[in-house]
Amino acid sequence: MSLWDDIADVFKPKKKKEEEEKRKAEISAKESELLDRLAEIDKDYREKNKETPPDWDKLIPSDLKLEYKEYKGLSDDEIEDKAKRQLADYYSSNKDGIDRDYYEAVGKKESAAEKLKAETAYKSGDIEREYERKKKSVKNDNLKNGIMSSSIAKLMEEELSDYEDGERRRLYEESFAKLKSYGDEIKRLESERDDALKNLDLQYATKLEKNIDALQKERDKEMNDVKSFNNKVKESAAKYTADRLNKIDRLERKISDRKEKELKRESYYGYEGDKKNEYESRYKLAHSFYDTLTKAEAIELVKNNWALKQYLGSYYNTLLLDIGAREK
Repeated sequence: MSLWDDIADVFKPKKKKEEEEKRKAEISAKESELLDRLAEIDKDYREKNKETPPDWDKLIPSDLKLEYKEYKGLSDDEIEDKAKRQLADYYSSNKDGIDRDYYEAVGKKESAAEKLKAETAYKSGDIEREYERKKKSVKNDNLKNGIMSSSIAKLMEEELSDYEDGERRRLYEESFAKLKSYGDEIKRLESERDDALKNLDLQYATKLEKNIDALQKERDKEMNDVKSFNNKVKESAAKYTADRLNKIDRLERKISDRKEKELKRESYYGYEGDKKNEYESRYKLAHSFYDTLTKAEAIELVKNNWALKQYLGSYYNTLLLDIGAREK
């Protein structure tokens, strides 16, 4: 209202002022009913035509479901145990061979020594038996010759005894020398066996170190291969994520551009199809109410009514033009 309208209002009769206030209240109430009805219609329409945003996770999965490899390499202790198991047959078979050759050779020497002892005992018995035989023969000869108690007989017996002792001494000396040589051979075999075992231990230690080094290199290579594979998987996943986000961004911009083009087209050519029918029915509902008011009342209520503008869309301007075209 202008200043002059306010001044004129002051001088209006009280009754007329009350009638005007009552009419404004009635119009306001009816307009509120109209706006409430339009709000319900708009809500129902939006629910029915609600555009569900794209389910990007379903359309473009966020995860390629790439699988990473896991590799739990052997520890140094486990590698050492494995290397020892690999060489177990080698060590045991070689040690068994060394022991077998040693005990076989020693057994031969010990058998020869036992045989020599038996032969020496037997030969010693032969010497004793030969001595007894000769002793009897000398006694018989002395009896025949009548010199049994003479010094000659005693001398002959002493000679026989010395002969026996000498034969036995030579026999035992020879046997002892051979037994000593067998003992020396056994000691030599023991020394050779010890040297062979020491050499085997050295070879085993060398092979063990070589096997451990090979297993460690194999483990490190496998771990590096797994790490390299997982890095490639990680790079692929990162690239896919970046490409996916870029693709979603491009599609969302296309959707936004399409909506913007649709709005521009509607601003130029108006609504089409069901949307046109929907907004025409809203327009008719609003028009039927504002058509009951005077031109001035209608324009005052419709102008700058943002709620009404939202509910009527492009038909808001149509309503204003229709009201403006009225005579009164």
